[in-house]
Amino acid sequence: GLGLGLWWQQQRARFLADYYHNELNRQALVQHYDYLAKYGSDIVLLMDQSGHLLEANSSAVSAYGYTHQELLQLNIKDLRAPETLVVNQEQVQSAMREDGLLVEAVHKRKDGSQFPVEVNSRSIAIQGERFLHSIVRDITARKQAELALRESEARYRVLFEQAPDPVLLLDPTTALIVGFNDKAYQNLGYTKEEFARLSIADIENSDNLDVAQHLKTLGEAASDNLETKHRTKAGETRDILMSSRTIEINGKPLVQVLCRDITERKRIEDQMRQQEMQLIQADKLVSLGTLVSGMAHEINNPNQLIQMNAQLLLDEWGNLTHFIDERLEDGQTLWVGNLSYEELRETSRCCCRTSQTVP
Repeated sequence: GLGLGLWWQQQRARFLADYYHNELNRQALVQHYDYLAKYGSDIVLLMDQSGHLLEANSSAVSAYGYTHQELLQLNIKDLRAPETLVVNQEQVQSAMREDGLLVEAVHKRKDGSQFPVEVNSRSIAIQGERFLHSIVRDITARKQAELALRESEARYRVLFEQAPDPVLLLDPTTALIVGFNDKAYQNLGYTKEEFARLSIADIENSDNLDVAQHLKTLGEAASDNLETKHRTKAGETRDILMSSRTIEINGKPLVQVLCRDITERKRIEDQMRQQEMQLIQADKLVSLGTLVSGMAHEINNPNQLIQMNAQLLLDEWGNLTHFIDERLEDGQTLWVGNLSYEELRETSRCCCRTSQTVP
């Protein structure tokens, strides 16, 4: 009986010592956790090295849908989605060291729904024992924003690559072509590799191009069109209509330029201008012809009157000369003013011949 009583006292003393030690550890953990749980609205979890949850803050209760007591019955593995990559032993050891561990994962709620998280885990020492402290951040909004950005970039890439006209992305500080679609190098006869080494000055067909001013003009031409000339690899000149705007990619400002080849359009416009000039010239000639015809008509009217009267005079003069010839004696001369009758008669014959030849 004495031996049994001694054994019982030893067991009770050991139990009390363990309880006291565990209570001290629990109080130390709670004090440390209360300090850490003050950081924002992130989920804060405290667990032992096996992953068993020892403490969780109110954000964890709200996020996972468990009660506080239910959470303390779980292991961290119970909060991971099945498809989440298993944290390997090396990562656990890294987390247990002072350098910690930062990973992205997918956690699940009590109702089975899932949400993406970023887990920042670090080892802490309390009363000589090591524990794992994790700050879990819900990154749903960030993932949605990243997805929207990727979708936007994918749509932009499709539009960029499938654009029917050349599209250039220019660095405004160096004038280098930092991005382009297939049409850009194909239309100018370069390979993709060759075109990637060019600047805007290499394709602009200008001997005295001020690149800085040109880029400034392009950057300001968002609502206007700028006509220029590009030089192909073979040395040919192409007429180009450029429209541009300043965009930002990864925080860096770039100039996006849409280049439309208008060489054929310019050729047709030149032909139309030449034809228009020819039509104007022809119209002028027609107008001049009409004017000359009108003037000729005005001139011909009095001429015809004169010709009619002249013919009457000639007819009467013929009758008169016949009358004079019958009565004029041989050797006799008749004077009319300063002209003799013979001179008047010869002049009338000339006029008669002329009137017969003029229509």
